[in-house]
Order: sequence, then structure tokens, then C-alpha cells
Amino acid sequence: MGADPTGWRPTARLALMNVRLPDRYRPIRVLGHGATAEVVLAHDEALDRDVAVKLLAEGFRGDPSVPARFAREAVLAARLGRHPHVVTIHDAGEWDGRPFIVMDFLPGGSVDDRLAAGGFTRAQALQWLGDTADAIDAAHAAGVVHRDLKPANLLLDEDDRVHVADFGIARALDEAQKRLTWTGTILGTAGYLSPEQARGEVATPSSDRYTLAVVAHELLHGVRPDGRAVGRVFDRALSADPERRFPTAAAFVDALEHTAAPTAVVRRQTPPDPTAILRRHRATERARRFGRRTAALAIAAAVASFLALAFGYVSAAEPAVVTCTVSPTDHDANLVVSGVGANDYCSNRAQDLTWRIRQGFSLRSPDLHEQLTLVCSARTRGLRIAVYDDGGRRIGHVLCGSFTGDQLASSGA
Repeated sequence: MGADPTGWRPTARLALMNVRLPDRYRPIRVLGHGATAEVVLAHDEALDRDVAVKLLAEGFRGDPSVPARFAREAVLAARLGRHPHVVTIHDAGEWDGRPFIVMDFLPGGSVDDRLAAGGFTRAQALQWLGDTADAIDAAHAAGVVHRDLKPANLLLDEDDRVHVADFGIARALDEAQKRLTWTGTILGTAGYLSPEQARGEVATPSSDRYTLAVVAHELLHGVRPDGRAVGRVFDRALSADPERRFPTAAAFVDALEHTAAPTAVVRRQTPPDPTAILRRHRATERARRFGRRTAALAIAAAVASFLALAFGYVSAAEPAVVTCTVSPTDHDANLVVSGVGANDYCSNRAQDLTWRIRQGFSLRSPDLHEQLTLVCSARTRGLRIAVYDDGGRRIGHVLCGSFTGDQLASSGA
């Protein structure tokens, strides 16, 4: 990226003549653009800081329902943006007929840039994956599915920590694209789609976890999986059956961390050819026909839901989604909680159990020779809870026993 290490691949000295922003934001340069959006580096004159401004592409002006949907997604992204590993949203609005979102400018580039340059270690890759897993688990706990995870959406700060970009935006653009093209086109980034997305089905949290596994394989092995055997952990994470995949992104990364693997520096290899990717899943003609048949119903429901939302400034009063970990000092059980109000839940459980709290997904293992695995996961009061323990799982099972059958989402890892 040279002297301009941004999270969006810059184009060569694009002119700013057609970029119009509110007076508060002074355009500096175009960082990048694509079919759906354009990203501009700007200076926020009111707060004296550089920001990234994402403008919806000109081609979407023809859909009058886009501003309402873009506003809703901006609100969701702003709420998640207070998570330490999600790009922070500062402002949103519409200017000169184009919806825009103002977000953090991350100076460290993207994971995609680092893949292209090579030279990072397995430990660094696992840290990036852990940061990403923490963010998407928190998003899922809040009912948000990303739908387009890829290395280019994993932006890096000055400390080399990941901030996930474009949470929820893919959903808004997906709906608009279907309305404008009416072709049932399967959207997403080729090579990272889950099988169900490739079939034109609705993306779920399990779809995000599948995509994270594709990204993980590329980070750890230098190439995306092509359908051949890739090991027990990846076999599960890349299962064609969403129900067989790991119950949380954190559980997947935890399993990777405890899998013996080379510690050599990772470099991106030549991507697999299209036929190799098709061995992993195929977007069939049947799926495209299904997409065309359901497009009208899906868009009608989306418009009915979103048009009631006014497009404007994103309120900072939205409750934050957080993740916290509760664990003792003398054994290996850990309780990880994600969602709005997670800190209160962690505080109460820590007081009841006389354990300690740490922010984020932060498993503690006094006996470093023991592997921590997921014992169960549960949902209660809008929170997503995961219990981890060592091989014996005695205390982990006791914790799992405190949840009702309806609250338990899964058991075992």
C-alpha cells in the first residue's frame, strides 16, 4: 500500500471533482470504489480528525427505498461499532441525493493487504481471527449477520488489531441490488460464500462462521480451501450442513489454537481455480430460479419494514453490545457472555461464583497443558453465553446445569 496504507485498496490519484460531502467533511482523496460504494478519506473539521466516508454508488439512486435501509444498517453498525473489534460509525445521512456513512479511518491497511504482502506468522493470524470471531459473535448475539466477511473487510489499527467493517451494509446492498437487477443474482464475494448463500438462501450466523473458516484457511495456509481434506477442525467448520459447524466463531478459533500446525511465516499462494472452488459448493441453476421467484416477496417485505425509518444522524444513545469473560484463578472453567447488558450479567455471576471478570473473549487456563473446549452454549435474556473447560469438564458441566433445556443452544465442542 506504500505511503497510503488504508483498509480500502486505493485507486491511482482519482479526482475528487464528483465527490460532494457536507461542509463539515473536507474531502482529501478517494481511497477506493467499487460497484456498490465509494470510500473517501476526509477531514472532520468540527472534531479535527481524519475519517473515512462511505458513499453509496451513483447507480443506486434509482431505488427510493435505499436511504431507509441504509439508515437502518447504519444504526446497527453504530451500535456494534462500540465493540473494540468493529469499525466505529460516527455519523450518517444523505447529501446531494447519496446516502453516506462516516466511520473511523484505520491507518494500518487491511488483512487482505497483509496477505498480499506476506510475512506474517501463524500467531499473528490467530490473533486477527480471534479479534474477528469476538466481533461477529457479538454481532450475532445482537441479531446482526455480516454476510460478506473477507480479508478486505478486516481493517487494522496502528496496533495491528482487527476492526471488522461493513457490518450489515451487505444486507442493505443485497436487497437494493435484487430490486434493481431483478435477476436473482447470487451476491457476495466469490470464493468466500457459504454453500447456502451460493444457493441463494438467506445467510445466517452459521454462514458467517463458514466464511470465517475460509478466511482462516487462507491466513494459515496461504490459499482458500478447494474441497480436499483440510483437517478435523476445518472439516467441521466448512461442513455443507450449517448445523454441523461450530456453534460460535470463538469456539472455532479456540479449536484452531489447540491444533498443531507449522509456525512458519505465511504467504498467500495462487488462489484456487474456479473449478476447485466449485468442488466446495456450486451455485446451481435451481438456486438462481429460486432467487428470481422469491425476489419480489423479499423486497416487498424489506420495503415494508424499512420505509418507516427516517434517515439521519446516528444516535450515540443506542445500547452497546459487549463481550466479557468470567473465570476463576484455580481451575480452567470460563464463562463467556456477549450481548447488550453482558457486563451486568458477568458482574452478577462473578459475585455469585467469586470469580474475576475480563473484557472481551479472554479465556484463562491456569494449567497451560490443558486444552479448553466448548462445553455448552446458551441464550438467556438476549445474551449469548458459552461455557469452556478443560478435558475433565467437571465444573463446566455444573455451570451448564444451571441453564434450562430451552436456554441451552448446544453442548459439546
